[in-house]
Parts: sequence; C-alpha cells; structure tokens
Amino acid sequence: MSVPARFGSGRSRAARVGLAIVSGSVAAIGAFAATALAATPDFPPPIEAPPIQASPVLGILHTVLQAAPIVGLILAILFRAKLRAEDGQRIGSVLAIRLLPLVGLATLTLGVAAIPVCARLDGASLLPGLECVVPGVVLAVIGFTSFILHAPLARALPGHSTAAAWVAVGLSVPVILGYSLVEGWLRSVPA
Repeated sequence: MSVPARFGSGRSRAARVGLAIVSGSVAAIGAFAATALAATPDFPPPIEAPPIQASPVLGILHTVLQAAPIVGLILAILFRAKLRAEDGQRIGSVLAIRLLPLVGLATLTLGVAAIPVCARLDGASLLPGLECVVPGVVLAVIGFTSFILHAPLARALPGHSTAAAWVAVGLSVPVILGYSLVEGWLRSVPA
C-alpha cells in the first residue's frame, strides 16, 4: 500500500511542480507584458531626422523668388509702356494688356459667385464648384504676368509696342510654368 501512495504522491508532486512552473511563467509573462505596455506610449513619438543645415544660397533664392512677382509688378507700374503711339493713336494691343488683369479679376469674381450653381451641376467632383474659378485664375495670372513682362519688352523694342504686347502674352505662359517648377523644386529641397 505504501508503494501506490508513493507513486500517487510523486504524481501529485510532479503535477504541483508543473502547475507552479506554468503559473510562474504566466505570471512572469503577464508582468513583462504589463511593463512593456506601460512603457509603450499610445502614440509613439516620431523619429526625428538629424537637423539639416540650411543652405544660405537656397534661402536667398527662395526669398528672391517670393518677392519677384511683387517687385516686377511695382516696376511694371512705374515704368509702364506708353498707351499711345508716336502719332497719338491708342495702341489696342497695349490697352488689351492693361485690361487683361482686370478681365481676369472680374472673371474670377464671377466664378466665385457662381460656385454654388456649379456645385449643383457637378456634385461628383472632389471640390464641387471650384471649376468655375479656374478661367478667372488663368486669365488673371496670364494678365498680370504679361503686364509685368510688357514694360521691359516695350523698352527693349522701342517703337514696336504692339509686338511687345504679343510677345508678353506669349511669354507669360512659359514664365508661369517655369516659376511654378522652380518654386516647387525649392519647396521640395529641405531648408
């Protein structure tokens, strides 16, 4: 009778040891998991890149590029080409250059006012109604750019104000595209 009792006690002892090991492991894993969860924030802080030294040349170029349209507009107003030819007649193309920014701004204003109507007609786009503003923006930008370009072109081509006006309108589109490309490149370069 003593042998089965020993066998039974050995089995119960092994079961108790196994249960203790499992319980201890679960407790250790639970404590480790709780510690790890407590140490981990809900929103881990972003990994900060090492600071990059800003290039002074890029900073100066970016400032010049930002100020160029305003300076160009002021210079165009101060040194604008004459609206009349030498014989006193009005130059239609020059008047058109002067009126193009105003037409663009008027079209832009009408487009802003028409946004609710356009939104009802086109409710599927991401920003419904804003397509009404696009013609005014395009006309205004081309008008202001050609207005800025016309003054130096008229001085470079004396007596050919009409040609200078057409060249200014023709050059306004590539100038706008080039300006946008350079500005986008400068924004992508870390400052």
